[in-house]
Amino acid sequence: MYIAGIHFLRIIGAMIIFLVTLVYVEFFLGPFFINYYWLKEKINKISSSGESLLFTQVFFDNMFFKFKFFLIAVVVLSVVMLLLRSKIKHYFSRVYRDFIDINNFFYSIIKKSIAKDSMAYRCTFGIVLIFSCAIRLYYLNAPLRYDEAFTYNNYASKSLLIALSNYSAPNNHLFHTLLAHISTSLLGDGEWAIRLPAFFAGILLLISVYTFFRMIHGKYLAVVTLGLIGHNSYFIEYSTSARGYVFVGLFFFCIMIFVELLRKRQNEFLWFMIAVFAALGLYAIPTMVYCLGVVIAWAIIPLALERPRDWKKITHFSGKLATYLVLGGVITIVLYAPIFVTGFGSYSSKILLEKLPIDIVIRDLPQAISAIGLLWTRAMPDWARLVCSILVALGVFVGNKSLKNNFLLFCSILLPSLVIILVQRKIPFTRNWFFLFPVFAGFISMGIMLFLERLKEKKGYDFFIIAVVLMVFIPWMIFEWKQRSILSLSEDKTLLAAKEVSLYLRPLLSSEDRVMAKCPADAPLEYYFGRYNIPKKGLIVPKATPRNIYLVQRKEQSIEAIFIANQEKGLLPGESLRAIYEAKDAIVYKVVNENL
Repeated sequence: MYIAGIHFLRIIGAMIIFLVTLVYVEFFLGPFFINYYWLKEKINKISSSGESLLFTQVFFDNMFFKFKFFLIAVVVLSVVMLLLRSKIKHYFSRVYRDFIDINNFFYSIIKKSIAKDSMAYRCTFGIVLIFSCAIRLYYLNAPLRYDEAFTYNNYASKSLLIALSNYSAPNNHLFHTLLAHISTSLLGDGEWAIRLPAFFAGILLLISVYTFFRMIHGKYLAVVTLGLIGHNSYFIEYSTSARGYVFVGLFFFCIMIFVELLRKRQNEFLWFMIAVFAALGLYAIPTMVYCLGVVIAWAIIPLALERPRDWKKITHFSGKLATYLVLGGVITIVLYAPIFVTGFGSYSSKILLEKLPIDIVIRDLPQAISAIGLLWTRAMPDWARLVCSILVALGVFVGNKSLKNNFLLFCSILLPSLVIILVQRKIPFTRNWFFLFPVFAGFISMGIMLFLERLKEKKGYDFFIIAVVLMVFIPWMIFEWKQRSILSLSEDKTLLAAKEVSLYLRPLLSSEDRVMAKCPADAPLEYYFGRYNIPKKGLIVPKATPRNIYLVQRKEQSIEAIFIANQEKGLLPGESLRAIYEAKDAIVYKVVNENL
């Protein structure tokens, strides 16, 4: 079986190398056979305005120089790999052997765990997971939010060559863009198809969170945590949002699980997967660096606090982790090579690398932490937020022997996060801390378990825990569903009636008309215009002399702001606005000329 597996691995490896080589040959040798004017014509065709002002002869010459540099780097790397092929072959043979080993280990652990778990516990786990999947499935067809629509319109709907080499805005979460492009190419451009990769990642994240907390705190705390994150509106939103945040959370918890396994047994496959998942997380969103800071602290701090302290073990483990994180960095550079070469990421790089004065960062930090807490508990009444705060404090600072990792986990989050923020000198957006929400839920579960620990030795403890989980999970999930807080309290603002407005305008619009809208209404409208074959040229590129002008107002916006956003001074003499349609959160106006 092992020999057959090695042969299979060689075939798969050869196929991957062939495909990667084909892509790189096309990408890096292409410019030698392409002239500026031919490429300019192609880029103008896919530009929303019909002409790309950024793509100039100077830009092309700079890009061509970078192509040659990266081509040399690829050739050098290929030669090095060729010279070291026997060592590389030996290494991947070991990785495959360790893959078989860890696969058998996982299978035996899962088999033993299932055998030990009561039927009631298994049913509870199944109910919580199935209902969590169901509510996420329900929101797959929710109206597309602004950032989702913007990402799809400008990146995921384009060819992969354009989508993966254009980082003109931080909205382009490249790994998600790749998966969304594949999903929509196969299944169409519906909301559910755009969100499908994030949906599956969200389900895997639920399982990863459960696995991690079961490994460090046992099955009861794990199922309580699963119940808390399964129905939370904030967690559901980002688990069904066509963005890269859920992938960052998934890769973070997978790496944390790998670290826990590596404490007990050395396995080269797990080390290699740490590098791969770190790279994919950074490819999704560069803020994965916060996750890696937490991983490093979580890996090293418990070893440093062991008594007696084993410096040889600490040095070996730290060295391994550093080596594979560097490998992850190399893989990340390879993945971002199209961005580095084309130079279409300079604006995003400037945004990501902007620094604030250190005194402003320190001043705004408490407010930012408070905003994160309010976002995570956004659908809760004030008394519930207070209870959660107390439970978190109890879970972190009043742990007992069964909850001994609480404070270490808290420190592993706090210390590297503060260091990175102070070095970066920038307060990250609250959504960048999405990956920590399950840990927050875990701390709440730890606080709950402190009150239930005394009952552990009593008969019926299983049923009591199950009753607590179901009594909290099911009613709160029904409450969340009725409140529809996932739509009403979304951090990513949008025009909820964008689809309804688009369908209303469809019979009215021609290619000679103009539609004016302002962020966050414009991107969702552009998406639905494209989906329902509505002429959208007047929405993207204003007509000089339109036949009719329509204005879509999100009810929170002013008419003046919409005119300014569309670079218009306002109504001309003799013109007025007439409301022709009203939806839940939008009003459609038509500009009427009283002189006609």
